[in-house]
Amino acid sequence: SYQFYNNLSTLFLNRFDNSLEYRSPTFAGVTVNAMYGFGENLEASTTPGVRNEAGDSYALGAQWRSGGFYVGGAYTASDRTTSTGNDLSEWGLGAQYRFGSQTTLGAGYISTDRLGRDTSFTFVSGSLGVGAGTVFLNYVMVDEDTRGSSNRLGLAYAYPLSKRTNAYVATGMTTDLAVGSGAN
Repeated sequence: SYQFYNNLSTLFLNRFDNSLEYRSPTFAGVTVNAMYGFGENLEASTTPGVRNEAGDSYALGAQWRSGGFYVGGAYTASDRTTSTGNDLSEWGLGAQYRFGSQTTLGAGYISTDRLGRDTSFTFVSGSLGVGAGTVFLNYVMVDEDTRGSSNRLGLAYAYPLSKRTNAYVATGMTTDLAVGSGAN
C-alpha cells in the first residue's frame, strides 16, 4: 500500500495477532528477533490426525548498528494451507547510513511469494534536511513474475509544527512497464 510519499508501507501483513516475540539483548551492535503467531483459523483438517495450521505465522530477523550505519534482514512466513489459500512468505535485506539528524541514504531488496506470485522490490531512498523540515525521496522498482515491472517514485517535504505534528506535501508517480506509463 502507498503511504506518505509513494513508498511501500506494508509488504506482508500489518500485524500478527496472538503472537509471541523474543528480542535478544544487543551485543556488539547486533540484535536478533524471533516471532511466532498462533493462527485463529481452526478449520478442521480433511485428513484424520493432521492438524490444520492455517494462520500460524513466524519470523526471524537480525540487525546491526554501528554509528550511523544500519544493516538488517528478516524472513517472515504465514501458513495458509487450507482449501482457500496458499502459504505466504517474504524475506528482505536493507541498509541505511545516517549522515546527521535529518540526512539518510538507504537501499534494500524484498522478495515475496504471495498466493503463488513471486514479486521483488528493489528500492533506494533518502532524506535531506532543508530548513526546519525534511525532503524525502524514494524510488522502488517492482518486478512481478506474472505482470512485469513497474517503477515508483515519491517525493515529499515534511515541516514539523511540534514534536508530534508535521505538515507535509507529497507526490508520487507509478509507471507500469508492462502496459505503458500511467496505467496505474
